[in-house]
Amino acid sequence: MIFVCVDDKEACNQAIKHIRAAFPSVQIMARAYDRNHVLEMMQQDVDWLVRETFESSIAMGKEGLRRLDVDPAVIETIEEEYRHRDEARFLVQEAEGEFAGVDKVFTSYVVDDNDHEKPTETREEPDPADRTS
Repeated sequence: MIFVCVDDKEACNQAIKHIRAAFPSVQIMARAYDRNHVLEMMQQDVDWLVRETFESSIAMGKEGLRRLDVDPAVIETIEEEYRHRDEARFLVQEAEGEFAGVDKVFTSYVVDDNDHEKPTETREEPDPADRTS
């Protein structure tokens, strides 16, 4: 098992390429910088990876909500929904490309009339027929 934990995306990609060529059956665990880097790494047959900015963003968001006295169960629900949508978007992006799956993006979180907090849907593009000039 080899861990690749470097700060430079291109150096990471090159290391994975050379490791895979030299040791085809070794498990490679790597740290990806962001979503696009993950998509690149998925093409390189990495066995396990962690998204650095994704995980730190979730940790920061949870701490911010905690400091705003949001109920811990609500924070957990938000995180689960966020991770679920992100995973669904990755599946779409893997099949259709980097810019696919925008409908899976979280835009905001609201409280409905029954005090139930829930994610809102993404913003839809305005219908050109609704334009007034």
